[in-house]
Amino acid sequence: PKAGGAIFVGATGGGAKDTIDAHLPTADPDIMRVWNLYEPLAVRPPDFGPLEMMLATSLEPQHNEANAWVVTLRDGIEFHNGKSVTPEDVIFSLQRILDPKDPKVGAASIGYINAKGLKKLSKNQVLIPLTIKNSSFPDDVGQYFNGIVPVGYNPAKPIGTGAFMYESFTPGQQSVFKKFPNYWQTGKPYVDTLTIIDFTDDTARVNALLGGQVQAIDN
Repeated sequence: PKAGGAIFVGATGGGAKDTIDAHLPTADPDIMRVWNLYEPLAVRPPDFGPLEMMLATSLEPQHNEANAWVVTLRDGIEFHNGKSVTPEDVIFSLQRILDPKDPKVGAASIGYINAKGLKKLSKNQVLIPLTIKNSSFPDDVGQYFNGIVPVGYNPAKPIGTGAFMYESFTPGQQSVFKKFPNYWQTGKPYVDTLTIIDFTDDTARVNALLGGQVQAIDN
């Protein structure tokens, strides 16, 4: 693909309750934004093939026991503000998701993490203890709604490690993102700007595609 240009994508639904919070996606437009702004430690690809390492290079059971896992972070990954991703960011993100006073979407799938026992092992390793043994932990933590955000993350000024950086967001209407020049996957993204447009009406969404207002829509 030739680099450059802009892409407009039509998304189903959305409304006044739209969010750009890394850990609170519900409607399709929210999910699209999360995929482009943030990244988890690992994730299943669109074809549901083998788990792909993202911000982590490995997720390994400590001492070959599935009740604690060691995460090794990929070197050289930056947030959109230029800050390097650290174990502290992983701990902050998981504790934010698991906050008992304000649990996020991912709390339902990784609620068995011992949040108080999260520990930095080295400059690029984190220990994640569990309250139960679970060999499928990498799959559970490797969900799009479990993205890693920087310590002190403020969803009003969203910062992630994704291929696109935040530019603007109008709930129920559209969100605009620009290419992250320091993205860790060399050569990506291909386009300079991404605009996600909400459509509450199926016919309007299809007509926008046929008329060239958008280049892609969800189904």
